[in-house]
Amino acid sequence: MCYNFSAYSHKTLRVINGFGEVHFTANDLYTMSFCKVALSASPDSGSKYIVAASSDHKGALELALWQLGMMLWHVCSGVDIDGPKDLAFYQGKLYVLLRHKIRLFAFVLEEDDCGFMVSRVECCLTELPRHHPFQEGGAISCNMVVWRGELLLIIRHYGHYDSSCHRKRKVLKVKVFAVDVITNP
Repeated sequence: MCYNFSAYSHKTLRVINGFGEVHFTANDLYTMSFCKVALSASPDSGSKYIVAASSDHKGALELALWQLGMMLWHVCSGVDIDGPKDLAFYQGKLYVLLRHKIRLFAFVLEEDDCGFMVSRVECCLTELPRHHPFQEGGAISCNMVVWRGELLLIIRHYGHYDSSCHRKRKVLKVKVFAVDVITNP
């Protein structure tokens, strides 16, 4: 499915369904500072929603999950998801995007006696297609958003930093991809 964005791409990225292992620990040892938060449903919806947050603790950005009735946040370990993240709930899964590495993970959450558990982690996207313009050098920054029922991946490509004029990196390209999460090669 394509969307009509002026100056944006109209490509769909197919995901690869891999399998991983994740460990969660209850953490009450420190106060968490959240950089990004996503809800699985509106608190007004009446359903048991899950809160996912990117937590900053001593410079380490961790993934933390919580649900109404839980006394502690559950902090994720065992999956290489260090660094700035973007979070989105889509089609019953929590998607975690590493913003500067183009890595997309899908966390499958299931209900259990304590509220919920992570039953599986899928590494969905680890690189862009070959000969993609973002492989030309410079830097990238990624975000994702659920828009009109689709999970969209937004990638910005920046030029090299120009220290002579003390300017921030210039945005060279912006591409928007609809992520096809049903693909299972």
